[in-house]
Amino acid sequence: MKSVLAWMCCICPWLALAAGPPEVVDWSPWHARPVLVAQDNVIDFQGPIHADSARAILALLTQGRFDTLRIQSTDGDLFAARSLGQAVFEHQIHVVVSGPCVELCANYVFTAGRQRSIEERGFVLFRAHADFQNCVAQIERLSALQRQAGDAALSADEQRMLTTGTRWLRLNTDYFSRMGVDASLLSVGYQAGHPVSEWILSPQHMARLGMAVQQVPADYASPAFCARLRLQSAVHPDVQCL
Repeated sequence: MKSVLAWMCCICPWLALAAGPPEVVDWSPWHARPVLVAQDNVIDFQGPIHADSARAILALLTQGRFDTLRIQSTDGDLFAARSLGQAVFEHQIHVVVSGPCVELCANYVFTAGRQRSIEERGFVLFRAHADFQNCVAQIERLSALQRQAGDAALSADEQRMLTTGTRWLRLNTDYFSRMGVDASLLSVGYQAGHPVSEWILSPQHMARLGMAVQQVPADYASPAFCARLRLQSAVHPDVQCL
């Protein structure tokens, strides 16, 4: 999960966020132009979820006048996304996907919504990386070995990996448990032998995993829907509709 765990820098201006006319925060880093607009009861965000953008959204949520977050995001930082998701959950926010909501956006923000909707141009893309799945398998192997033979069976490096990996996995498990969402959403579409696996879940499949969706495009997650995304190069050619 190298792209998820990588730290990225984003230099943002300091802007006051007060009630009144539409509030706009515009970042201009070299790799993207995130934009945050707040008007009436809706926060509209487009761009990577980094610490600065998450803090700006959290500052708006604490005002208590917003009940909807429209979002499209394809990149960001895991800890910032999880922090934003926790705030969305605590403030009981309706999450509306207005464009691509990929990986971190899907895993931690979309899942946290009190209600969830996907607009006509939106889609929620879950993704699994082979190196991350291999790491999880390694942690499970070391854990089984420790239970069977004790700490002496593990090298110092293996013990550190097991301790760190177990802590990280528990944080994830606790997060999804709090949201009432099945953590298997992170692996349900994983295909062994693929460096990266991508999948889009049907409303019915999402509901089974604890993510009821109030509104979706008419043919969402159908073969035709995924075919259109492939033609637009919006997803990997091997994307699955499940």
